[in-house]
Amino acid sequence: MGYTLTEMLVVIGLLGFVVGGAYALFHLARTGTDMSDKQAWTSREIGQPLEHMERLLSQQVPPLITGDAYVCEIKTDQDRDNHYEYHRFEATADGRLVERVYELVDNPTPRTVVWSQNNTNRATGRRIFTYYDIAGNNLQGQQPLYVQQYAASVVIEVVTDRDGDVYSDSRQVFFRNR
Repeated sequence: MGYTLTEMLVVIGLLGFVVGGAYALFHLARTGTDMSDKQAWTSREIGQPLEHMERLLSQQVPPLITGDAYVCEIKTDQDRDNHYEYHRFEATADGRLVERVYELVDNPTPRTVVWSQNNTNRATGRRIFTYYDIAGNNLQGQQPLYVQQYAASVVIEVVTDRDGDVYSDSRQVFFRNR
């Protein structure tokens, strides 16, 4: 007993629908996974460092220690023990966004946290820190001591690269007691 050509065409057609549907579902799942991975990467590379810097910069004890386009060093007293913690944020030339933390009394050995391995602020020439005075004037080009004393806010812009695509986000942080 054999199969007719019509029966074979019907079976092949049904098989095509099943394979096409399976491929569509696989493609949909893969697209969702890629989007989820991209969102997690963006949060880790941009969102977390921005949130951390915003929290620390709003709590810092004036004045700034350094006020540079790619380096910002501040002091805080987060544990309220009257011993300052020093935080130095830097967008390095090798594509990292690094924070070094030390406390002169309790923990003088710096602890290094790498917030991003794909930072491109220096490579693209985009400042990570732009300082403003109380009137909203940009302090770029001013002497470092002037910036340290008169900066009332800072715009932090984190720029990263993933697979040739550039992503960035920024926040403006106002210093307390200024």
